[in-house]
This record gives sequence, structure tokens and C-alpha cells, in this order.
Amino acid sequence: MKTQRIFIRVSVETKNKIAEQAKEYKTTISDYILTLVENKKMKVQATPDPETIEIKKELHAIGKNLWTLIKYNKTLELSDTINIRRQSAQLQDIIKVINKHYDR
Repeated sequence: MKTQRIFIRVSVETKNKIAEQAKEYKTTISDYILTLVENKKMKVQATPDPETIEIKKELHAIGKNLWTLIKYNKTLELSDTINIRRQSAQLQDIIKVINKHYDR
């Protein structure tokens, strides 16, 4: 529970710099300063660029198509089914890497 106020004097430039850094982390100036003082780690969620979003959509579509092949085509040979499952798992791993990169 935050109940106390602390007043500090800084120059306009310093305040603006702190405000910019807090904005970069999408937090308030108070929370930014407290995080620094308490040596906490700040989490930043990067915004994916449009190309990455498009790649993720395409990878999801490919993965869905692979699973559809496995589900509905019972005539696939066992080796084909195993290869499709491997490819699907690789696609899922790629998507996880992309998500992990942007969810730091």
C-alpha cells in the first residue's frame, strides 16, 4: 500500500529524461524509480514488426494444414505421418522462438 510521498528536486532535463525512460518501459515515473531503487528486473514487451506478424500467421496456417493432412488422410504411409508430425513440431518451435523474442 503506497501511502507516503517523497519529494525530490531535479532539473527539467532530468525529469524529461526519466519520463522518457519510464515511457519506454510503459510505466509511471514513480514505478520506474522504485524499480530502479529496489533493483528489480523490468520486463519489456517488444512490439513485433509487420513482417514477423505475417510470418507467424503463415506458419500457423502451414501447421494447421499439416495437422489436417494427418487427421483426415488415413492413407498416408507411416513415414509420411512421422515426417509431417516432425515438420509440425518444428513450426511450433519456430513460433515459440518468435513469441519468446517479443515477450522478453
